Amino acid sequence: SRMYFLLIDVRERHRVKLKIGGSTVRSESDLEEQSEEMSFAEGIDKLLAKSKVIEAEKRCIALFEHDTTSIDACRGLLKIYKEKKESDHAQDMAKYLTKLSLKRMRDAHPDEHALRVSEYTESMADLAEIALANDDTAAALAAARQALKYQENNPKYLDLLVHVHVARKERLKAEKAVALLEKANPDNQKIAEFEKKIAELSY
Repeated sequence: SRMYFLLIDVRERHRVKLKIGGSTVRSESDLEEQSEEMSFAEGIDKLLAKSKVIEAEKRCIALFEHDTTSIDACRGLLKIYKEKKESDHAQDMAKYLTKLSLKRMRDAHPDEHALRVSEYTESMADLAEIALANDDTAAALAAARQALKYQENNPKYLDLLVHVHVARKERLKAEKAVALLEKANPDNQKIAEFEKKIAELSY
């Protein structure tokens, strides 16, 4: 399965990193020994903010090897691959995340359903952004629509939909998406910029 090859690939990259870096990755218990106020995800964001990409990747890989269903590990690796502009790895991880988060959403207890929906839609938005960056506008559109299926008024996803329609030179659909964005977030500073880009498109 794709999941199997993804895990093998992550492990192989992990071994290479160790050989190059000459250091060992922290154990799972070490990973959990962070500030009580800081989550794993926040710790990774802090490392990336300091440009400590290799250390962040080591931590995410260690957690991923321990638990391949860890959303934190997968999202961390996705951020790292995007940071390093490794589009193939980013795309693989984004696709894996959408499948993982979809299963978690379907299996969620009612009390956790809203959180799981957010995880799923965020993973679909990530997939859309990566596809758009790779000029695969069809895949980007499908992923953006899937995110909006569950959170139709989310400004971030409507913003993404506008980008996709502009990239596809679909003026009428872009105008409709901007109208929805303006309704959801009237103070959005990008609306004027979007309208200018859309005005350059033909009907």
